[in-house]
Amino acid sequence: MSFLTPSPATGGYGLGFAAAQFNRDYDYGSGPTNQLAALGQAGYFTSSASNLHLLPALAKASDTNVSLEYRVRSYLAANCAQCHRAGGTAAALWDARSSIPTDAAGLINGPLRNDGGDSNNVVIKPGVPANSMLLTRISSPGSLRMPPIASSLLDTQAIALVSAWITNDLPNYQTFPEWQLAHFGSTNDPVSAATADPDGDGARNALEYLTFTDPLQSTNYWSIGIQYSGSSPQITFPHLANRSLCLIVSVKPVAPSVLPHATLTVVRIPGQVVPRFVALPGPPGQHAFMLLEDVIRLQLPTLYTGYEIVSCHAIRVTRDAEIALPRKTAADLLTSVEAGVRERRMGDAVRLQYDADLPAPLLAMLVDELELSPDDLYAGTGFTAFSDLFQLYAAVDLPRLKDHVLPPRPVPAFEGAADIWSAIRAGDVLAHHPYHSFDAVTRFVSDAAEDPRVLAIKMTLYRVSPTSPIAQALTRAAENGKEVAVMVELQARFDEEANIRWARALEEVGAHVVYGLPGYKTHCKACLVVRQETDGIRRYCHLATGNYNVRTGGIYGDFSLFTCRESIGEDVTELFNMLTGYTRPRRFRHLLMAPTGMREAFQQRIRREAEHARRSEPARIVAKMNSLVDRTLIEELYAASQAGVRIDLIVRGICCLRPGIPGFSDRIRVISIVDRYLEHARAYYFHNGGHSEYWLASADWMPRNLDHRVEIAFPILDPRLQSQIREVLEIQLIDTSKAREIQIDGSSIRVRAPEAPPLRSQERLYGLVAAESRTS
Repeated sequence: MSFLTPSPATGGYGLGFAAAQFNRDYDYGSGPTNQLAALGQAGYFTSSASNLHLLPALAKASDTNVSLEYRVRSYLAANCAQCHRAGGTAAALWDARSSIPTDAAGLINGPLRNDGGDSNNVVIKPGVPANSMLLTRISSPGSLRMPPIASSLLDTQAIALVSAWITNDLPNYQTFPEWQLAHFGSTNDPVSAATADPDGDGARNALEYLTFTDPLQSTNYWSIGIQYSGSSPQITFPHLANRSLCLIVSVKPVAPSVLPHATLTVVRIPGQVVPRFVALPGPPGQHAFMLLEDVIRLQLPTLYTGYEIVSCHAIRVTRDAEIALPRKTAADLLTSVEAGVRERRMGDAVRLQYDADLPAPLLAMLVDELELSPDDLYAGTGFTAFSDLFQLYAAVDLPRLKDHVLPPRPVPAFEGAADIWSAIRAGDVLAHHPYHSFDAVTRFVSDAAEDPRVLAIKMTLYRVSPTSPIAQALTRAAENGKEVAVMVELQARFDEEANIRWARALEEVGAHVVYGLPGYKTHCKACLVVRQETDGIRRYCHLATGNYNVRTGGIYGDFSLFTCRESIGEDVTELFNMLTGYTRPRRFRHLLMAPTGMREAFQQRIRREAEHARRSEPARIVAKMNSLVDRTLIEELYAASQAGVRIDLIVRGICCLRPGIPGFSDRIRVISIVDRYLEHARAYYFHNGGHSEYWLASADWMPRNLDHRVEIAFPILDPRLQSQIREVLEIQLIDTSKAREIQIDGSSIRVRAPEAPPLRSQERLYGLVAAESRTS
């Protein structure tokens, strides 16, 4: 089949319509007709239009019945593939044809021939629209505009579509080979092929991949669940996937029929494929949405022809995500985690959320089927699955209702330096993310991977994204012949699959991959780079309070320390010797490590402050953490308060300490800050008689961190950096916008300063970082 189009001058392709654009129905006045069939009948083809269902088809940008990725790829195919293709005229390095898989098209983190003056720019950068040049080009008027035809108008629908794809979908993007490895352990096994249907549910692997369903569970696909035993309908439920919103529908036939019938069915809401919020038409400036489940409710009569809808209620099941692991050898651990991840989908139900007016007989049946207790039941009439609200945030373009954009700032010490190594040699460098760009951390590892003077890289990986540029850099380092040792924590909950994929990928290129100490979860964040320099071998270290994860690096508040102090380098070397060889480290010069003494070290420092207070000397503690649960340290804080120590705690999450009790904890103040960025950093300050100590750590003061994980705390030794941390803590302690203060009874109240404008600490901190960048 071919279109009657003029021969193109270049590229072997016409700047006209493609068959895939016409392969859909259109009403020409006598009912819907496939456009290709209609054009064929009109004589526009050199051969007949047959087997149309086997031909490619592009989706409309507005068709929310298909995935966001499919709509974006359809837009690119229609508007860009004429030039952006093998043999095309475009100088770019990516392919817009929809037949090319996304992960093979050069789109995601794809290189550019012209980066627009910013080395951070790529074709598409997951989660970072500002560094996605494709979005920049389609959003720009004039000569920069692409596609170049009709460049005086911007396609606002396409811009919103591509932006939503970059922001919402791509940070967790999983390639088809990664999906094959996650489900089948191989990309070559015939059962993992795109055309295979290993679970026999009628959906091939390619479709299961696009619809986020399980290729090994025949009950896990979007359909109406009516089950029969012989010719008799049974009230038997299909597997209800973890955290999947469903409608439980009671029906009754309206006319006699020889066919079997059911009285109860389940409709799974396809929230991973179709947006949860369906936009409704309205006047300019107004935005109206309808929940997807409500749209489906209205359409139930068309789904159940021949039935009367008796009732319809929403339910949502949460399943146990715990993985039971027999700790033996590393190989046993890897196999056990892989099996546990697969079995997690079938985990025991631990919670049922349901509409409050769900009939009692149906609720009783669900309780019986799911083996739940009364404590597991949560009735409600409000909104379920709050994470879906991110879709609504992205769908509405109302800047006045959103936080203003705060683009991450570069780390001043690295700007203008000859290279990152000379910048670190000039002095310790502190970064405060996400105010400082996480690119500084990525650059540290990427530059090490490419630098011919770097001999070795050792690193811990706790939570790794599927498209992690840091893991990619480690892979390149191994391919470049460097010694690469990576401690991959396989038990990082809900990130196990990505960690397993990267562990295997690193092993394949020759990296030394270990999985931690038996019985302990490795939670510390450390990277060691060994570099040959003119005056000998030097060790460069990166130590952090947060994960090596680009996505969380843009929304979590964390600290990073870059240093080449020899004494810290020796400590970090000892740490990796222990993690990779199970040796017992010699006494650390600086680091505190759990589970071998971190609690005792902090306990000793709290007691030291108490002694200063008893001698009527200045004494103060400021501790910032995610959660405060450890009984030993809480009791030490109580004793220090009674001795006269002023104690300020910034605890975002669980706090088991009761402040303000007269004569007991009245010198302790506890606040929690919940704002646009997740407060994730752990920082500890002790006045120490004027010789102040500042510590950053991967650990909270919780038994799980101090007893059951490998954690580190590291000191900030440079007085200049100590002042920076002190300033961060003091600003957060005077927050009067997003802070809440915990009361004696455990409740909390908003902190307000009626006589002064509200102080929002995160915005104040960003302002300081921005000012620092401007003056550096």
